[in-house]
Amino acid sequence: MAVDGQDERTTATGLFHFAHSYAASAITLTEHQVRATHRDAPIRYLFAHAAELYLKAFCRLHGVPVRELSGRSLGHNLEALVDKANTLGLGADPKLCACLAAMNNAILHRYIVTGARREPNLVDVRETCIKLNDQVGPLVYTAEGLTRAAPSL
Repeated sequence: MAVDGQDERTTATGLFHFAHSYAASAITLTEHQVRATHRDAPIRYLFAHAAELYLKAFCRLHGVPVRELSGRSLGHNLEALVDKANTLGLGADPKLCACLAAMNNAILHRYIVTGARREPNLVDVRETCIKLNDQVGPLVYTAEGLTRAAPSL
């Protein structure tokens, strides 16, 4: 237990709901042709943050302390988070893991960074978040004893 009660206040359900909100917002932006010079940057950031929160929700569901999830080794590292989740039984397929690895530099979408870089296809990024939502949501809801279905994307 964290000294300040972080573990009690940071629940798998809360993390899942935040993840769903970020992913749903990103999907809404992909469906509207926003007139902006860098319209994909906020979409990519929202999807990456959603993926991070889905993975953290799964880890919290399995008792991983908040301090560990926010530490240097896991933090915002999607590759490390999916590895941790897989050791806990997530069973993410190789394609999903590869997409998460490619999304790992989401911080670059918060600020202008010039130069060439390869980005994962937005369709793949979207599908990755949908898979995580569909996989993690029902597990969280079942564990919490919630009888309604977890929200879909």
